[in-house]
Amino acid sequence: EQSFDLRQQLQELEAQRLRLKLQQVENNLSVRAKSRDALVARRMQEVLSSSHTSKEPMTMEPALASSFTQGAVKKAEEIAHRYASDHDGVFCRESGMQAWKIFQSPPDYKGRRLGPYIPEPPIDAWGNVLRYEQIRTWDANNPNGLKPFIWSMGPNGKDEQGSGDDIKNWSGPFTPVPPANEVVGQSETEFNPERPTKDPLPTAANSVSTIQWPQPGEIARQLRGFRESAVRYMEEIRDPKRSVETWSQPLEKLIADGLLASDAGEDARQGRLAGAEDRAANLEKRLTTVRHDWNYAWSAYQTQLQLLRLDVERHRSDLSEPLAKLKMMSDANQKRSGSYTPEEVRSAEIAVERCNIELQRAEQVLKLYADIEANEPVLNPDYVAAEKPQPESAEKP
Repeated sequence: EQSFDLRQQLQELEAQRLRLKLQQVENNLSVRAKSRDALVARRMQEVLSSSHTSKEPMTMEPALASSFTQGAVKKAEEIAHRYASDHDGVFCRESGMQAWKIFQSPPDYKGRRLGPYIPEPPIDAWGNVLRYEQIRTWDANNPNGLKPFIWSMGPNGKDEQGSGDDIKNWSGPFTPVPPANEVVGQSETEFNPERPTKDPLPTAANSVSTIQWPQPGEIARQLRGFRESAVRYMEEIRDPKRSVETWSQPLEKLIADGLLASDAGEDARQGRLAGAEDRAANLEKRLTTVRHDWNYAWSAYQTQLQLLRLDVERHRSDLSEPLAKLKMMSDANQKRSGSYTPEEVRSAEIAVERCNIELQRAEQVLKLYADIEANEPVLNPDYVAAEKPQPESAEKP
């Protein structure tokens, strides 16, 4: 009996090893399939650069032209994501040719020299430069809720902003974010992803097995970015708030304290006060936006955890039935030998093993995502709200 159990365990381990190997092969095939369009687009771009530098429309079959352009759009989106990865998750906020120029000659960032992301602006099969806008959007497969609008004007060469025969990288209406200069004081390098315009929380009716969750590292990176921005704004806003308090004092006291010249008038005090109020209001607005977006991301993450927990419970429930059936067979055979054949018993054992494997897999996935909160509780927006403020500096404004 012990020999049988040992052989059984060895066979189960071998079966699990083969399953893991099969999964690895499937993952490799998936990566190759996803890279197909990018490889085709790169090769076509090389051909285009070497033999078609005049930017005149290429003579190409419609189906091939469409395929090439789709690959070019996808490659351009990958470039935009590379740029964002190098800039703390922030996409380029410029539009059109200005964005492509930044991708060609990116400025230094945090002391790091960044190489060019593209040799020249990407074009479609008809010789037109691709369009670029950063957008706010909600994509079911991208709970981070961010990606750029990139599109080709299509065969007719008319910019229809994604409608008509345009070839684009999104679905739904064209809803670009306000230009960077409409957000007072916003810098391109700050981490401030736009909020989704639709409800970012997946519903419990969705099947966990069909939802493509972002990787745990991506979720943690996004939450860290929001936290860093919020903490930075909380620190930066202290000085202008102290300045508001200071310049709100009577003119005579400011002169007596040496903060203003003896011949200074009320206009000088009012000017300093207005400047401090503007800086404080601007930082407060940006802090509010970051907190709002951070809460969105955290809520989406918590909903994801809840769905994964429900998935674990479902697998536990699925396991209970074959376990009960196997126990019933074992009890029956003990009372009366031969009540169930070895084949029937083995079939029940296989069902239990299969459910056990699915349960273990669901538990491992849940642990990967739950570890984000367990290892870094500071990523919870409520954690920052509960933190005690740092002692303020005694420096004069």
